[in-house]
Amino acid sequence: MTKELFLETLEQYMSLPEGAKVTDTAAAARFMELAMDHSETMQDVEIVSDVLEDHTTIKATKLREFRMKLRAKIKLGGVPTDHVDFVRKWCAKNNIEISLDKRIKDPEWTGKDLSDSTIRQRIYLAGVDIGGRWADKAPLDAAWAVFKSEVERQESRRFLAAIAHCPTAPDPWDRVLRALLGDVDPDYFTACSAVLRGAVHRVKLVTDGTMVRNHIMPYLRSRQGTGKSTFMAWFFGPVSGGLTETTFDMFAHTETLQALTYSPIIFFDEVARADKADANTVKNVMTSETKQMRKLYGEATKQRIVSTFFGAGNLNLAEVFTDDTGSRRFFQIDVNPNLLELLPTIMQEIDPADLWRSVDETKPSPLDGADIIELLQSFQAEQKNKTPLESYLDYAEHNHIHTNWTTVDEVFKAYAEWRSIYFPSDRTDLNRFRNTFARVLKDGYAGKWVDRKHPKTRRMEYRCDTR
Repeated sequence: MTKELFLETLEQYMSLPEGAKVTDTAAAARFMELAMDHSETMQDVEIVSDVLEDHTTIKATKLREFRMKLRAKIKLGGVPTDHVDFVRKWCAKNNIEISLDKRIKDPEWTGKDLSDSTIRQRIYLAGVDIGGRWADKAPLDAAWAVFKSEVERQESRRFLAAIAHCPTAPDPWDRVLRALLGDVDPDYFTACSAVLRGAVHRVKLVTDGTMVRNHIMPYLRSRQGTGKSTFMAWFFGPVSGGLTETTFDMFAHTETLQALTYSPIIFFDEVARADKADANTVKNVMTSETKQMRKLYGEATKQRIVSTFFGAGNLNLAEVFTDDTGSRRFFQIDVNPNLLELLPTIMQEIDPADLWRSVDETKPSPLDGADIIELLQSFQAEQKNKTPLESYLDYAEHNHIHTNWTTVDEVFKAYAEWRSIYFPSDRTDLNRFRNTFARVLKDGYAGKWVDRKHPKTRRMEYRCDTR
């Protein structure tokens, strides 16, 4: 049925004398079908409704229902079957897009996001315009929450499909890493490769619902202007919909902590110094499957963590985390100073999606295995922040001090004199020094230091074997 027929029939109804009624219900039903197909504005709705009320014998309840459906068709592009379908149709009609990181993109202003409350208000106003059961705010708010969950699942599947392992995809990792790292020790190259590919492997598994406890944050370090941020933007291109860029301040705010529950990738750009509380919080999150979190104005609930961490900055890890417990959860990747010169060719000739697709999530992680863990730990020991005691042990080794067997008391005396110059705020006493010294030697952090029991007294003795 054409629009011309609709307009012609409407004109016929409008030309009827005041009070005249068309009693042919079939004819009225055909006109209502025409109106449903061809009405385009809310003004059309009111004109058609007035005509039907004035010149047909349709009951008031049926007329109200028809008017509501006609308004829904104009406002939503179709008649909803329920409140969730109402929200779904409204979002489609208004070109509302929700990304995996829960950003709601403004269709009228590129680069601007809409707030959740703004969307709920607009949906409610559309419901008021349509009337009837659609004008109730509570079910519309509930439907919006359900719809967002639907979209989140769809976006998660789309996200994973885009980076799923493809056996025919080229593997550009070696070439990219040569540009990123420059000419480095082969073992360091292997370690960096395992950390980055392991992070990619983890992103895929955790987003798909698999628990992965092995979480090491790749941390790209270089001075300003070497291209690390440009590199990371290119690297994250295929997964930008699941990326949240932030700082360690996120752990201090309830609302920003929620990103851990929906964003597959958290990128800490331009990492600054973190205090001990930050370091402990970050490490606790990285080793946990769930975290107790409180939604704004809501109860605290245990929620699943789906994020994998990446970082970049100008400081060494030891400067970022002034923490003597080590940095097993972080691995510093020193960026090639000439990376910026190499990036144009890399970005032109390599599809970054191949870096993600070439990692096989169905196989063990590149970080699995005793050999790679031992290799990583050897480099992490160099990257960690050293305590005053560890710094002194290095100092003694490099300056050939304590090369003869001596007691821990004598080592402490020399340490106390040294720290008065280099660490004047250190207040370690002899008892604490004994315990810490023994632990450091046991943990293997003491370089060439060795110990023994004196042949006669059986007391422990120590020396720095620099031969």
